[in-house]
Amino acid sequence: MASFTKYFNLMKEHPQLFINPDEEGVIKIITDHEKIRTLQAKLKKEYKESGKKN
Repeated sequence: MASFTKYFNLMKEHPQLFINPDEEGVIKIITDHEKIRTLQAKLKKEYKESGKKN
C-alpha cells in the first residue's frame, strides 16, 4: 500500500510526468487507482496459473 501512496503522491507533485499521448503504440501510464488494482489482480492470477512463482 505504501507504493500506491508514493505513486499517487508523485502524480500529484509532478502531473506533467503522467500525461498520456494520444498516439497509438506508446506506453500508457495508468493513473486510476481501481484500474491498477484490477490489472494487478488479473496479472497475478495469470502468473500463478502459468506455474510461475511470485
